[in-house]
Amino acid sequence: MKKYFVSIYCPPYPPKVEKNVPNRITRKSFEILKNVGIDNIFGHFEDSYGDNYIDDSMSLCDEYGMSYFIRPQITHNFLEVTDSPVFKGTSFKEKSIEEQEKLLNEFSKTCERYAKHKSFGGVMFGDESPLQSFEGLGAAYKLFKEKYPNKDFHYNCLNYCISDAHMYGGAESKFKDVMVGDLAIASENRFNRYNYFLSHYFEKTGLNMFSTDLYPFSDYWKELNTSIHRGLYEIPGYMAELKKKRPGLKTYSYIQLGVWDDVGDKVKVDFPEMSLQINIAMAFNCDGYVFFPGVTPNDFIGDPAYENTIHGKMGFIDDQGNETKYVNIVKPIIEYSQKVAPILLESQFQGVYTIGEFKSGFPKNVDVAALVDNDAIYTGKLNNFVIYEGNKPEIVTNGQLLVSIFSLNNKPIYFITNNSRVSDVEFTIFSELVNCLIQSGKRDGNKFNLKSGTSVLIY
Repeated sequence: MKKYFVSIYCPPYPPKVEKNVPNRITRKSFEILKNVGIDNIFGHFEDSYGDNYIDDSMSLCDEYGMSYFIRPQITHNFLEVTDSPVFKGTSFKEKSIEEQEKLLNEFSKTCERYAKHKSFGGVMFGDESPLQSFEGLGAAYKLFKEKYPNKDFHYNCLNYCISDAHMYGGAESKFKDVMVGDLAIASENRFNRYNYFLSHYFEKTGLNMFSTDLYPFSDYWKELNTSIHRGLYEIPGYMAELKKKRPGLKTYSYIQLGVWDDVGDKVKVDFPEMSLQINIAMAFNCDGYVFFPGVTPNDFIGDPAYENTIHGKMGFIDDQGNETKYVNIVKPIIEYSQKVAPILLESQFQGVYTIGEFKSGFPKNVDVAALVDNDAIYTGKLNNFVIYEGNKPEIVTNGQLLVSIFSLNNKPIYFITNNSRVSDVEFTIFSELVNCLIQSGKRDGNKFNLKSGTSVLIY
């Protein structure tokens, strides 16, 4: 029976002694993660703290029946970009044949070491590296799939609106070009830049998986504390469009698990926000989702920008190894998603559309159109990706619904999400379909009440 791929990034970490942070690679941490419904863990350079920490994590995954995807330090060497201040080093294609072969041999031996664990799921190779890293990424992928054809190779490709620094590795990168015209960095050019970036990604790496991250709840628009960034819908829509063009493509959405930076209590990410993110991923036919940060990252600890949020406002596990509120918030959402997974993942995705008035919760005295970058605020209109134009069920609703159409054995399936993070919605659907799985709400015949951010599968 099919399931959604559910993972976390970042993992439980080794101790950060200078900041009084304990070792979080413990049985307690992995019990917490298993209990919430996490089946997969993406590593994050645990070997930089000592030689045995990855083995320790994988041994616990062995015990708890979880899959672990290694991200050892050697992976970063493949993603170096000449003259980049971020991905420091020499680009793979500029290394000598001997240097390339040595690097590949080291990567092969590293994989062999950890593949002895039954929890070895593959690798999480990297995150948002520039164009000029793709030759190294492709070389590692080719080697890995030759050795482990039944294991997975994950890589997080890009975030929203690719910056020039992301495109080329930084202002000092040897390979930096000047992008002008419809490729210049501007909001209206974002999909041109995606297409340019991804054409290189698919061609040079050979990968047929794509994940990206956009964290939609922030205090960027301080006047609107209930805003949703349009990327919550655009990025999964763009991925769904790619799936139509690339047979077999696997897509994964990253999920914002709490708040970080210096937002403190200014941004609310609770049950409606967590539900909405996961439901949107399913609505746009993703194969799975990844929570970031799964565990409060060691990188954040000691940085004043994160001081207000490291003690339980992000991740499933805080800086001291304690369970956060997100365990109880997210556990029922994952359980629900895995109940609908066998139906949606076996079905053929047809498209999406919205119906009804979007309930934003915005104050009436705020002129949204006057705010900086207001075009990035979701106000109820989808982009044109995978919009469904076929036969639609008759629906009467008092709020906006995102309706996703799937089909199985020539019969329609409706996955319907309450598109608001602030308001419940009531709707009536005139359909002969009688079965349903409802996340959080009530059903009375063909009438439904859905809590904010939640969904129902009607089939």
